[in-house]
Amino acid sequence: MNTDNAMTKRQTKCAIGERVGRAATIKFYKTMTQNLIELAKQCPSLQITITLGELVEANNLLIAEAKRELEQSITDANAETYPSREKVMEILDVSQATLWRWQKSGYLVPINVGGKRRYRMSDVKRILEGDNARKGVTA
Repeated sequence: MNTDNAMTKRQTKCAIGERVGRAATIKFYKTMTQNLIELAKQCPSLQITITLGELVEANNLLIAEAKRELEQSITDANAETYPSREKVMEILDVSQATLWRWQKSGYLVPINVGGKRRYRMSDVKRILEGDNARKGVTA
């Protein structure tokens, strides 16, 4: 047996101070808090042995987490917001007079929210995307 092979079979001390064997068994549970990327940086030669069931469970958890994050980002993107006149003027780079003209023509009509005049962000996005067909009015 050569020296290099013998060294890999001995227990080594990782930078994180834990003693690990040539093959360490790590179970993946929902409460697992160990950062595997950091562990890989600190112990690049660490070998991990897991069962097929644990691998499937870890994959299912990752897929479920990614799905939740994607659903949340889609929900956030579709959520209606109601910016103020000043914010709309800034977003569209138009004057107050332009907003007044657009209101009179029906192109961009504000709504009352809590006693304040607000605009639907979906209407503002429509204008930004160049859809000028609302109610047959042109800007």
